[in-house]
Amino acid sequence: MSWEQDCINLYDKNADKVGKIEYKQYKNRDKIEYEAYTLLPVFHNTAAAHITVELNEKGEFLRAAAVDKEDRMTIIPITDKSDSRTAGKEPHPLCDNIKYLAGDYSQYSDEKKVREYYEAYIEKLRQWHFSEYTHPKVDAIYTYLNKEEKDSTMTGFNNMEGSVLHLYMKEKKMEKGMFVGKSNGTLYPMDQIPPDKLRLSTFAWFDYVRPLNKEDIFNWRGKKEGETLKPTTDRKPKTDKRSLINMK
Repeated sequence: MSWEQDCINLYDKNADKVGKIEYKQYKNRDKIEYEAYTLLPVFHNTAAAHITVELNEKGEFLRAAAVDKEDRMTIIPITDKSDSRTAGKEPHPLCDNIKYLAGDYSQYSDEKKVREYYEAYIEKLRQWHFSEYTHPKVDAIYTYLNKEEKDSTMTGFNNMEGSVLHLYMKEKKMEKGMFVGKSNGTLYPMDQIPPDKLRLSTFAWFDYVRPLNKEDIFNWRGKKEGETLKPTTDRKPKTDKRSLINMK
């Protein structure tokens, strides 16, 4: 009997454990920790999931949450090509990195040709979705990820702070924004936005004061009662002065 057949027989004897995630305990210095392990199904591998996004059966966003460290190991389907892609762009069939999943990822990354990752992924998912082997969960994910970029549905609120923000404009509209230097932020689900984070605390909008044309500059309009410029607080930049000088 060959060693390949021995491996097959051993796998078959433990078929009841396939796909079941178990934990082994070990001691890290003075702290007890747990490590997840499993016997993988055929054509599957594991990946570390950091965020869980919940959809309904129509592919509509419900909520998102961070995944606890001990629960991050996730079993995902793979193909021969995707499992050995190394530096290639071959997508996994369903679960993958965010640059494969997010159609607007290129707006937040300066990586060249990053859009190609999403296009390769969504095409494979489209073929699965329209095949006889599709599944309601595949249909929901495809519907959610295949939304056109013009779709204005808000799925999250990203509150970020940084020293320098570069804004890229196209046809008098902002195309994307990118922080330079150190920045930090939090992504809130739409139903969990803290009231003090929804608006800039020191911002006041005086659209009714600005001139509408060249003749209108001679017409004085005062600010409405109760609306004044709000005081700001001094903040030290998160990026050192030398780095700010060298930025292009």
